[in-house]
Amino acid sequence: MLDKMKKLVSSIKIFINFFNVPDMYTRSAETAFYLTISVFPSLIFLIAAMAYIPGINLVTSGEFLLQIIPDDAYMIINSLIESAVKNRSFALVILSFILATWTFSKAVKSVVKGQNIAYGFAELRGFVKLNTLCILFAIGFFLLTLLSIFLLVYGKKIGFLIEKIISDYFLLELIFNVIRFFIPVMYMIYIFTSLFTLGPSVRMKAKQGLPGACITTMLWIVFSILYSFYANNFSGINQIYGSISTMIVLMTWIYLCSMAITIGYKINSIIFLIQKKNSLQEAFKNSSHTPF
Repeated sequence: MLDKMKKLVSSIKIFINFFNVPDMYTRSAETAFYLTISVFPSLIFLIAAMAYIPGINLVTSGEFLLQIIPDDAYMIINSLIESAVKNRSFALVILSFILATWTFSKAVKSVVKGQNIAYGFAELRGFVKLNTLCILFAIGFFLLTLLSIFLLVYGKKIGFLIEKIISDYFLLELIFNVIRFFIPVMYMIYIFTSLFTLGPSVRMKAKQGLPGACITTMLWIVFSILYSFYANNFSGINQIYGSISTMIVLMTWIYLCSMAITIGYKINSIIFLIQKKNSLQEAFKNSSHTPF
């Protein structure tokens, strides 16, 4: 019994030590940098594209984002929405799509690079194949985002039809509140599972990418709630940064979310190495590389 406890404590120490290294923060910072560059062209594309979807009120449709981003960050998005409503342009949709795809694919490539380092894999894919994968993932991300927004918006109209069948208003409201919360959550889990499955140079199975995806989604939501609470209830940010405080909030939130992504794929790599070596100590014993 004592030996098992010592082994458990030793495993926990190894686990913590492999997370407490500068590389995790470096990878998060690199991903955050590319995400920050991509966030505005991506938002401009999504908002400009939504303006062409019939029956969508852009001002109210973006409110679901408050579930996953801080209020100050939402203010920036809301200003873009108001601008898109006033100035609808198909040329803007095409141009922003190209720019958003290119910049977002750089963020994807950063995560792919970090995963290969975490697993200890060499990048076996050529330049064209790797960049094509990152671009296709970026395009898939935007299409799924538009689909999710479409379902969230038209879900209300579907709800009116169901309301005629289900007479219990409170039950119907409960069902739609649950669906409204779980659609963004399940969407995030699916996106991160795909990224953690297809990203490494050695393709993983979906079940191998799922644990990290769930943890990343959970941390993303927790970081967003905590940072939103801090930003909304403490006036220190506005006093220190003044007019650029909203941008500082957005950049800090992106960095925290990037850290959530990094933690997610690092946990996946730990599970992978443990399964391969049957124990945590054996997984990192005499390792020729530092996975984290």
